[in-house]
Amino acid sequence: MGKSALKFTSIRKKLIAQVSLILAVSFASVLSLISYMSVQESTEFFEQNEVQIERALIEKGKLLTENNSIALIGMIEDNAFSAIQELVSSTVRSDRDILFGSFVDMENSPWVKVTPNNPTGFLEQQEILVDVNTQWASSLKSSGVKKTTMEGYSVYLFAAPVTFDSEIQGFIQYALSNRSVLESIESARNQSDKSLRRTLSLLILLGCLAGGMSFIAVRKMAVKLSQPLNALKEAAENIGDGDYQTKIHIDSNDEIGLLAGNFNSMRKTIKKKIKDLSELNALGRTLSVIKSEKDVFRLTLISSHVHANAKYSYIHSRDKEIPIESQCHQPENAEDPIWNNALQNLISSYVASNLETCIHQMYVLDDIRTVIEVPFLAGETIVASMFLCGDEDSLVFSDSDREYYQSLAQVAMVSHHNLHLKHKIEIHNRDLEVTIGERTTSLREKTNDISSMMQNLSQGLFTIIDKGIVHHEYAKHLETIFNTPFIAGSNAIDLLFSHSTLGEDRREQITAVVYCLIGSDEMMFEFNCHLLVSHIEVTLDQVTKNLELDWKPIVHEGRISKIMVAVRDVTKIKVLEGETKNQQKELNIISHLLSVKIDDYLQFISTTGELIANSKELIDRSPQEPLDTISGLFRNMHTIKGNARIYGFSYISDHAHSIENYYDKLRNRPNVSITPTEILSKIRNLECIIQQYGHVNDNILNRKIDSMAENCDNHRFIEKSKLSILHDDINQLNRLNLSSPARNLINNLSESIDSLNAETLEQSLSGICRVLPALAKDMGKRNPNIIINAEGVLIKESAAKLITNIITHSISNSLCHGIDNSEVRIDSGKSPEGNISIDARIVNQMLELEIYDDGKGLAIKKIREQAILRNKLNEGEQFTRESLNKTLFSSGLSTSSRVTDMSGRGVGMDAIKHAIDDAGGSVIIEFLDDINETENDFIPFKIHIRLPSGTFVESCREKRLSPMIKKEAER
Repeated sequence: MGKSALKFTSIRKKLIAQVSLILAVSFASVLSLISYMSVQESTEFFEQNEVQIERALIEKGKLLTENNSIALIGMIEDNAFSAIQELVSSTVRSDRDILFGSFVDMENSPWVKVTPNNPTGFLEQQEILVDVNTQWASSLKSSGVKKTTMEGYSVYLFAAPVTFDSEIQGFIQYALSNRSVLESIESARNQSDKSLRRTLSLLILLGCLAGGMSFIAVRKMAVKLSQPLNALKEAAENIGDGDYQTKIHIDSNDEIGLLAGNFNSMRKTIKKKIKDLSELNALGRTLSVIKSEKDVFRLTLISSHVHANAKYSYIHSRDKEIPIESQCHQPENAEDPIWNNALQNLISSYVASNLETCIHQMYVLDDIRTVIEVPFLAGETIVASMFLCGDEDSLVFSDSDREYYQSLAQVAMVSHHNLHLKHKIEIHNRDLEVTIGERTTSLREKTNDISSMMQNLSQGLFTIIDKGIVHHEYAKHLETIFNTPFIAGSNAIDLLFSHSTLGEDRREQITAVVYCLIGSDEMMFEFNCHLLVSHIEVTLDQVTKNLELDWKPIVHEGRISKIMVAVRDVTKIKVLEGETKNQQKELNIISHLLSVKIDDYLQFISTTGELIANSKELIDRSPQEPLDTISGLFRNMHTIKGNARIYGFSYISDHAHSIENYYDKLRNRPNVSITPTEILSKIRNLECIIQQYGHVNDNILNRKIDSMAENCDNHRFIEKSKLSILHDDINQLNRLNLSSPARNLINNLSESIDSLNAETLEQSLSGICRVLPALAKDMGKRNPNIIINAEGVLIKESAAKLITNIITHSISNSLCHGIDNSEVRIDSGKSPEGNISIDARIVNQMLELEIYDDGKGLAIKKIREQAILRNKLNEGEQFTRESLNKTLFSSGLSTSSRVTDMSGRGVGMDAIKHAIDDAGGSVIIEFLDDINETENDFIPFKIHIRLPSGTFVESCREKRLSPMIKKEAER
C-alpha cells in the first residue's frame, strides 16, 4: 500500500514562514546572548566588590582592635574603669557596623560590654564569661579574627590582648557585621537589573520593527518567485493531461528563466519521445501479425526511412544465414546504383564494431552525404546493419533518435527471433506428434508386457496408495499366496498381517508408518524403513507360510506417491535353511570334538554335569538365600563357560554367556525375587546343547567309553571297586609285624596302586595347554609359556577336576587382565609371549600351589575405585593385605571396562575361592609391592593355594627304598 499524498503547501508560504522563523530565532538568540553577557558581567562585578569590601572590613576591624589595645594600656594601669567604658562605648557608637564591644581581664571577668541593649557598657554585676567567643579571645597571644554568623548575617570577631610590661592584662573584643555592606550591594544590584530591563525592552522593540519590515520584504520576494513557478506548475499539469503544445513565457534572467527554457526543451523532447513511442508501438503491432522473417526487416526499414526523411535506405546482412539485402532498400522498387555503390564502398572500408547507432560521412557525386548506421544485435554480435542516407540538412537525427533506433532494432530482432522460434516450434510439434504416436504404440506394448508379467510373476507384487489401499494393478500370484481373489481395493495392512503372528502393537506401528510415509518427503522412508517388517508368518486355511516382504517407495517430484511391496513365499526355503543350519551346527560340533582329546572331553562333561547338578540344588533352596543362590549360580555358570571356551565348545560357551547375562540382571536388581522355573528352563536348554555334543561324540564319532575300551590293545581298564579292595588288603598287611624291607615293599605297592588312580599336574593340565594357543589368538595375544614345577606330585583323579577348574580360571585371568599384547610387552623390555608359572609341592601333608605370571599385575588403582564404589573401602582409607584379599575374592568385582565372553563379570576369583573352600583348602594372594603406593597403578602378585591330602599322592619311591632293596630291584 503506497504512502498517502502530502498536503500541498505553496512555495510562497514556505518561504515566508521559513524566513520569518529564521529571523525570529536569530533575534531571540541575539537577545538571549546580550542578556546572558549582561547578567554575567554584573554578577562578576558584584562578586569582586563583595570580596574587596570584605577585605576592607577585616583590615578596619584589625586596625580598630589593635589601636584600642594600645590605648587601654595606660587606662588599665591607672584602673580607669570609666575611661575604658567610655572608649569602648564611643567606638561602638561611632560605627553602625560594630555590633558589640567588650573588655575582659585575665579571669574572663568583663569590665565593659557594649551592646545595642547596653549602649553605655556599664555592668551592674560582673560574671565570668564562659562563652565560646570569650574563650577564643582569651586564648590569643596577638590580635586575631574569627568569622561567625549572627541573626542571619556574617559577623567578624576581632580580639587583641592588652599587654603591659610583657604581661597580658586583658582582652579587647569587637564584633563587626557586613549588614550595611550587603544592603549597599543589594541596592546596586537592583539598579543594575532596572538598567538591564530597559535595555532589553528597547532591543525587543527594535527587533519587532526589523521583523515587520523583513516580513514585508520577504513576502514581496516570495510573490515574485511564486508567479513563474505557478506558471511552470500549470504547464506540467498540461503535459500530464497530454497537452504538449503550450509554451511557457517567462521573461527572467535568473535560474527560473533557465528553468522555464529547459522545461520548454523537455516538453519538446517528451513530445518527440511520445511520437517515437507511438511509431514503435505501431511497428510492433504490425510485426506481431506478419508471418515472414524477411518482412520484419523490410517493414523496419520502411518505418526508419520515413522517420529519418532519408533519400536512400538499405539493410546489409552480416550473417550468412539471413540474406536480406535484395529486398531491404528504399525506395523499394527503384534501387539507385549511385547511392548503392557509394554505400557498398563505405561498408567495405571498415569493420563493423560499434554496438550503438552512429553517424558516417560518404561521397555521392563528389558531394558529402550523411549516413545513419543502426546495428541489429543478437547479444553482443552484430547480425545486420541498417543505413539511412540523405543530405545533412534534410536527414532527421537528434540525440533522442539514438534510443529510438536502438529500440526499433531490438523490436525487429525480437520479432525475427520469435518468428524463427515459431517456425521451429511448428516443426517440433509435427515431429512431436510423430514421436507421441510412436511412444504411445511403445507404451501400449510395454503396458501389455507388464500386464503379462503381473499375471505370470511368481511373486506377490502390489502397491499401496493413499489410506493404505491396495492398487488395482497387482501380480496375480498374490492371490495364490493369500488364498483370496479379493485383493484390489482391500486394506494392505489387513491383507498382510490379519492372519500373521505379528503383535497388535507392532501392527499398529506399521500402519502408522505406512499412512505417514505416503505423501511425505522421500528421505522419510530412509528414516522409518527399519520399522517395516521384512519377514512374517501367516496361517491360512491351517497352513503356515513364511513370507518375505520387501518395501520400496515410489517417488514423484520428491514425494512418496505409493509404496511398492514385494511378497515372496519362502516356506520351503526356510525348511531347507533349517535343515542346512542343523547340518552345519552338527559339522561344527564334530570339528569342536575332534580338536580335543577324549579324556579332556570326558572330564569336561563330568565337571559340567556336577556344576549343573549343584546349580539345581541351589535353585531348590533359593527362597531362603536368594543372593547366595545367585552368586553360586553365577560361579557355576562362569566355570562352565570358561571350560567350554577353553576347549572351543562355542555353542555351550555362548549359551552359558547368555545365562550369565540373565544372572547379572538378577544380581544387580535390588530385592531380587528368583523364579526357579525360568532359571531351570535356561539350564535345561544348556543341557540340550550338551546332549547334542554327547550325541555327536557317541553316535557319529563313535567315541563311547565301551567302544574305546574294546578297540584299545595297549591298555587295560581296572574297575575302581577292585582298586578299593587292593587298598583294604594293603592296610591289613600294614597292621602286621613286618620287617623293614617288607614294609617298604608294601608302601611302594600302595603308591603304585594310588598312581593308577592319579596323574601328574602336567597330565591334568594337558587339555588346557592344547587349546590355549587358539584362546590367546582370539584375545589378540601370543601363546603364553606355561611353566609347571611339580616334581614328585601326583593329582588324584577325584581332585583333577577341582585343580583343573582352579587353574583354568587363573590362566583366563592372566590372559585377560595381566599379560599385555606383544607390542606392549616388547616396549616394556619383555618377551613377546607371556609366561605363566605353576609351582606345586607337598608341605606338611598339604598340597601347595603357587600361580603367577610376568604381566603388569593387579590394577590396584581400579580395584581401589571399585572398592569405594561398592562401599568396601572409605574415601581416603588405605587397604590392608587382609582387606584387599577379601575385596579381590568378592563377587562382582572386575577391573575390566567391558564385558566379554571371557571376563568382565567379576566371578573368576570368587569361583576360585569357593571351589577351594568347598574342598577344605585355603587361598590367599601375596602382594610383591606396597599396596598403598599411590604412584603405582599395578602391583605384581602371586596366588597361594593350599589343598588337603585327599587331593594328591606323593611320589617318593626312590627315597623310601633301602640300599638292599635297591640292589634287589636292580638285579
